[in-house]
Amino acid sequence: VAVNKATKIIPFLEHDDKTYIAKMTFLYETDTLDVSGNIINKTINSLPSIDDIKNAIEESFLGETTQIPPLYSAIHYNGKRLYELAREGKNVDINPRKINIKSFDIIEYLNGILTFKVNVSNGTYIRSIARDLAKKLNCFGTLLELKRISIGSFSLENSKYINEIKEIDLININDSLISFKKYVALNSKHIKDGKPIQLDYNEYGDYVYICDINNNPLAVYEHVENGLYKSKRGLF
Repeated sequence: VAVNKATKIIPFLEHDDKTYIAKMTFLYETDTLDVSGNIINKTINSLPSIDDIKNAIEESFLGETTQIPPLYSAIHYNGKRLYELAREGKNVDINPRKINIKSFDIIEYLNGILTFKVNVSNGTYIRSIARDLAKKLNCFGTLLELKRISIGSFSLENSKYINEIKEIDLININDSLISFKKYVALNSKHIKDGKPIQLDYNEYGDYVYICDINNNPLAVYEHVENGLYKSKRGLF
């Protein structure tokens, strides 16, 4: 929940890495890749062992890779959401996306049901991980449960019910954008006017959070090309 000027940073918080607790089955696959869909495939082979699963994760599901999103998703395709096309019975060739699985830890494996914890980059579909892990193990898979437990610096264990919130619990913008590199602008008027700046992309990445010499929020800038950054959202 964001208030006052902090509402401007909501879109940028969604860029942060996310951590999930998930539960999947190796017994079948649905058209939506979760329990809301219809079963389209059933595993007839023997179920994988815990060692099989560990080896598959280490070989193919850690670090930077690519992933095909589920057909039943909110991704836009030619002006429509993919789930709309799926409901119309239309087949769509979905391009793979780059993702990064930072960690993948097994919590429990029992009777073909795997509970695991993953930390992933923005845009990663856990339903697709379940599908692909099962496929790697020569069976079918579907997501049964999913809980997001953190996004960036925000975690479920530190959350509160609305009636518990006090003013002391408010987090300032500086502490909320810790996943972005910070740049201190000596000329705040230049930033407030929305003028572009030149920075080292290798140091700052796709987005940079800019504040003044007194640590007051000024803007978020986005990399355009060759170290040129342009204003994406003013925060003053």
